[in-house]
Amino acid sequence: MTGGLVRAGGEPVIVRSDSPIEAGIEFSSSVAGKVTALRVYVAGSRGTHRAALWNSGGRLLAKSYFTPEASPGWLDVQLASPVLLTAGQRYVVSLYSSAGQYAVGADEFTADRANGPLTAHRALYRNGKAFPRTQSDKHYLVDVAFSYDETESPEPTTPPTSTPLPTATPSAPPTSPPRPTASPTITSGPTTTPAPPSGGWPNAANTGVPAGTTLSPYTGPCTIATANVVIDARTVNCTLQIQAPGVRITRSLINGGVDVRSAASGSSFTITDSEVRIGDNLNTGLMRANFHANRVEITGGRRSVYCETNCVIENSWVHGQGGDPAGQAHFSGIRMSQNTTIRHNTITCDGRRLPPASGCSAGLTGYGDFAPVQNNLIENNIFYGGTSTVCAYGGSSQSKPYSSRASNIRFINNVFVRGASGRCGNLGAIFSFDSTAPGNSWVGNTWDDGTQLRP
Repeated sequence: MTGGLVRAGGEPVIVRSDSPIEAGIEFSSSVAGKVTALRVYVAGSRGTHRAALWNSGGRLLAKSYFTPEASPGWLDVQLASPVLLTAGQRYVVSLYSSAGQYAVGADEFTADRANGPLTAHRALYRNGKAFPRTQSDKHYLVDVAFSYDETESPEPTTPPTSTPLPTATPSAPPTSPPRPTASPTITSGPTTTPAPPSGGWPNAANTGVPAGTTLSPYTGPCTIATANVVIDARTVNCTLQIQAPGVRITRSLINGGVDVRSAASGSSFTITDSEVRIGDNLNTGLMRANFHANRVEITGGRRSVYCETNCVIENSWVHGQGGDPAGQAHFSGIRMSQNTTIRHNTITCDGRRLPPASGCSAGLTGYGDFAPVQNNLIENNIFYGGTSTVCAYGGSSQSKPYSSRASNIRFINNVFVRGASGRCGNLGAIFSFDSTAPGNSWVGNTWDDGTQLRP
């Protein structure tokens, strides 16, 4: 998807001053993405013009000099290479005019203005050619061409700490001998699915496509709009968009993801004894609502599972996330929001840590960006630290707008593996769990040696 900042309403007003000026807009994005061009309204053709992109501290990230046309108007100034933006951080886009010519909107800029994932926070200017720092109520006509992955949602800021993050990787979850590769031949129909694991934690032996299953290529639509469709013993090479109730996926390999776009739509799916291979990208495996996953192995992507509401994930193995070569994205295993049951899973985030800022936040996250984190049961799971900052978040991250309304979050009888850090994640087992919030409970959770773990 692409987007930009909200442009001012009404006819532009051309301003001509007696001295050079740098005029800009400070903005942020709720999702990671990239700026491919700077958009500026050129007020005249005299003098030197330069469009620029800065971080909030005044470091120049990109610039481009250009010669405008004689007539005023919008101009897209292409960048030599895209600039990657980190979700939640602030940036400034500006236009320098040596002749002191610039354009403003007819309206004043006195409050945040949002457009999709981007929010314009304030106008800034400076007399001369440098990072603009002085706030103004004018709406300077500068903008960005911004592209992003539509499926992504905001990730957290780094937990408040001055301790550097170590790079050592905790011990990996236990594995079993690899399953045979399924051969792409057509089967005569579904067979009886195996019983849930009778003992031990979910791993290669008791999740995913059962050994001996033969798979045939899936030739149906990637958007499923018919109720009660069954996909069994298939290799699916796309993300399935679920737009109908009762869709069933069994004994299948999904090279992509499965997505219910809206809980209110009534669409739903179950996925059982299957593998979801998202790939080494920034996408998500299972999302967003009204689904039940049982004995599923999920690998790759930026996030294995994202549940906005009404989800059950059980007896499943979440691991092997990817990495962001640009060094910006935050990763997680499962992200919960509301009405989620997470029971008897092996959960880790072990995606690659890449500079300057990319890496795993936690095996389980829950932040309160768009709604309170509420009514979630996390029971009888095992958490491995992988490359995570912490193993789990509890829903009350103070930097999030709905943090104070977290409630009914129950961690019961979970096991946290200390790993090489001795703390499960690099910095701890769990952050942002408020034991005083209504309905919250922390019962029977232990370290892997059986000793009690307090939040």
